[in-house]
Amino acid sequence: MTFQTYHPLTVIFYYSAWLTMAVLTRHPLVVLLVLLLTCIHFRMRTPRKEANAFILYDICVVLLIVIASAAFKHNGVTPLFFWNDQAVTQEVLFWAVSVGLLYCAIHLMYVNAVHHLATDRFLFACRLLSPALSFFLRNVCISYRHANNA
Repeated sequence: MTFQTYHPLTVIFYYSAWLTMAVLTRHPLVVLLVLLLTCIHFRMRTPRKEANAFILYDICVVLLIVIASAAFKHNGVTPLFFWNDQAVTQEVLFWAVSVGLLYCAIHLMYVNAVHHLATDRFLFACRLLSPALSFFLRNVCISYRHANNA
């Protein structure tokens, strides 16, 4: 039994519960757990070449987030080194890695959710909330799938 056989609201609740827990707590261990479980789920359902491309992209984004944070944020108590006469602190790097991993978890969770929810399920799940929103989400899902299949 896969997620595709479940009711769309169940799938949306599952992914939103994981995302809410990771985003609201922002605790590095919780973010790491969510990323690990999402990455395992992503690797189980995608071919190796596609999964490696997504994960390589996410690693590059994490590195960019860490470099940008080190360049522009300078709060913290424990300086590690100086860059442009500004202290790069341990707390800033720790926060940047945590935010980067949270971004990776959100990205992979979105890819998983789009894979499991067919376009008709998007319409069904969001039709009571707003017909315009459901139509918009359906178009986003179709364009995302179209871009990845091309």
